[in-house]
Amino acid sequence: MVELAGENMSVSSLNGSSIDVRYGYCVLFGAIFFFQVLNKFVSYLGPPKTLKDSEDEFWKYKNVLISWIHACIVGPWTLACALFLNEYWTDSIVYVEIYGYSLLAFSTGYFLYDCFDCIVNNKVFKMWEVCLHHVAVISTFLYNLVQVKFVGYVIYALLVEVNSIFLHARKLMQMAKVDFNHSFYKLNNIFNILTFSIFRFGALVIITYGMASLYEYKRILVHGSQGYCITLMASMFTMWVINPILYWRLVKNDFLRKKHYRSKSENSLDVNGSNNNVKKVD
Repeated sequence: MVELAGENMSVSSLNGSSIDVRYGYCVLFGAIFFFQVLNKFVSYLGPPKTLKDSEDEFWKYKNVLISWIHACIVGPWTLACALFLNEYWTDSIVYVEIYGYSLLAFSTGYFLYDCFDCIVNNKVFKMWEVCLHHVAVISTFLYNLVQVKFVGYVIYALLVEVNSIFLHARKLMQMAKVDFNHSFYKLNNIFNILTFSIFRFGALVIITYGMASLYEYKRILVHGSQGYCITLMASMFTMWVINPILYWRLVKNDFLRKKHYRSKSENSLDVNGSNNNVKKVD
């Protein structure tokens, strides 16, 4: 059972360790500073030669690259917590230790940085879906950070970052004008679909099942609030709408592309009586 020690703002975890909330704030602001410095460093290096000479294209490149770096850090970190800290699977609400809590604080810092970056660069309306997603994540993550609870659910949610490694790599390769038939691009697409199926849908199923369980839902209400539950449910509903659409687009563009071109070529042959070349499109 977790006990709040009000005087020193610390929380005792089930394994007897003590976590100071101020440590979480330090990691959060440290993450914001880290990604801001990273942004400046990428800006100093300049855009790759394959990009169009425009500030908007360069900003998109920086945004995807930094998101990819975040995924490369957080993906393995989350996977390690899920595999080696089994207590989170038995108690997703109260149990907390330093590695999972640091992960929560670090990712919260990244999402705050990314939102701030969109606001400063006037991208809020152009990327309103991303900003809306970030606001939902930040609102729940900040609550978890301050209360030092629900770290298990944060770990489930951040398992999607394993897939984000390949999802963002796909976009970076497109920006670098890597050919769709390149073996590395094809291999990344396979890992992208596999990790999407396992980690994105898997995380949704785990969190949704937890909230659908009457026992777990009552515990969420006891340790959280009605407003927190409503935010979680709204986030889950949004993710269940967005992820299947994104999944279908990836399958259609990366695996049904050749079939589409073949059908188009055959139709051209039937109509014109000759096999006209079909121009490949992105």
